[in-house]
Amino acid sequence: MYEKRHLEREIEKCRQFAFIYQDIPIHDLEEFESSAPEELQTPDILADEHQLMLSRLRFELLQAKKEALDSERKSIVADTETFQKDTDGLAKPLEDLGNLMLDVQQRINKLLPVAPASPSPAPEDSTPQPLTEELKDEPMQDASTPAS
Repeated sequence: MYEKRHLEREIEKCRQFAFIYQDIPIHDLEEFESSAPEELQTPDILADEHQLMLSRLRFELLQAKKEALDSERKSIVADTETFQKDTDGLAKPLEDLGNLMLDVQQRINKLLPVAPASPSPAPEDSTPQPLTEELKDEPMQDASTPAS
């Protein structure tokens, strides 16, 4: 008798146990059946209560991921539009700056003589002179030998 009451109380505790999935907001069964993909609602899954709950949780996860991706995509689109507006506003100032630089370059070219395109050959007297006889006769000092 004692064991029977103990087991009945244990069974009742198990039935009253609050599972985590009960706190998760998921779509109701009708919405699940109307919008879930076919692979999540096969006849075998719909017949088994546990498999049905797992499918509903999978569907909820898929929906959450889809919403997160949509939100991220919208954020990226907004950032891209902002960047595009900023860069579109730079086109005119950059064009004006380019025109100004061309004008400055033309003025500098008028003030300074134009340098030849190819380097001119060096004059003949700019080549180095050969060593004189005096330097040739002196012995070269080795770096390892101390100077006297």
